[in-house]
Amino acid sequence: MDHSKEVIFLSGGGTLGSVTPLLALAEDLGDRVVCQFVGTENGVEKSLVAEHQLAYHAIASGKLRRYFSLRNFIDPFFVIYAFFQSLLLIFKYRPRLIVSAGSFVSVPLAAAAKLCSVKVIILQLDVLPGLANRIMAFFGAQVALTLPESKAHYPQGQVTGCPVRLAISGAADLDPALARAAFNLDPKLPTILILAGGTGSIAINKLVLDNLYNLTQLCQVIHITGRSKQLAIDKNPRYHALELSDSSAMAKAYSAADLIVSRAGMGVITELAYLSKPVVLIPLPNSHQEANADYFVKRGAAIRLDQSKTTAWTFVSELKAALADRAALTDYGAKLHKSLGSGSNQKLLNLILKALN
Repeated sequence: MDHSKEVIFLSGGGTLGSVTPLLALAEDLGDRVVCQFVGTENGVEKSLVAEHQLAYHAIASGKLRRYFSLRNFIDPFFVIYAFFQSLLLIFKYRPRLIVSAGSFVSVPLAAAAKLCSVKVIILQLDVLPGLANRIMAFFGAQVALTLPESKAHYPQGQVTGCPVRLAISGAADLDPALARAAFNLDPKLPTILILAGGTGSIAINKLVLDNLYNLTQLCQVIHITGRSKQLAIDKNPRYHALELSDSSAMAKAYSAADLIVSRAGMGVITELAYLSKPVVLIPLPNSHQEANADYFVKRGAAIRLDQSKTTAWTFVSELKAALADRAALTDYGAKLHKSLGSGSNQKLLNLILKALN
């Protein structure tokens, strides 16, 4: 570590959606500062952070569930423990700034930062704020907003948009034919990329596998199943399953795809918007993702499927209908790109540099 440079803590975890924008910020900061990551011990973020060669500090993680669970009696002790772990990290590395993307692992870190007079900036990625961000805002954190609509919850927030990793933005310059060749895909068949998320959505994986034969009669599939969800199936030359992919492989998968199926986290939606990719959103039920999906559907920028109403058969039917209208797919991608604007990386970078100065 270069002790002559100031340190910034980036914090998020549990899912990749709160991690990829922070890694994009670290890339944009370059060698101006030393970025270090504070996350969970066993979260999916750890391997992705290692890919970016950032120092990683794991702390305990607990959360407040707004429903009955025995974990609600246990997790407060983890939060208290994480608070003292955070104090030790702050005393040891003396960060000038902490940037969080709204994970519960960041809450004790933000509380410790408040005690130590370290400034905190939170990225409000989703349309609606989650409990973790609301708590951190209570500690006086500054808020960077992805969407202007979130100003209803954070009137003092600054709209920056959500940054995109260099490898993903570089996918705009990739030749789709070469990207398909990297996955041994047939150039004559349409390609669907299905993202089950970093932790692997059982529901999305099941939709794919329960009618895989008919799905692969329609198209060829790149299926990101999620960590530890590599699925044993009969060999099918039109089906390519991966647990998780590094940034470079994901860029190729985005480029190769004619249509993408995904959860509705803002991190992945931002990447697809940058690339003008048409997307079918299957938001996690009873979560902030439903508001995200509705936001883009109302603007004609995405197709939405409800998990509770979608079977493996209707899933294939919806994808068939989408692929049948290529002009509509192009229009969805263009509207998605337009709905999130441009210049997000620079706007957030300017905000961070201003906070450091």
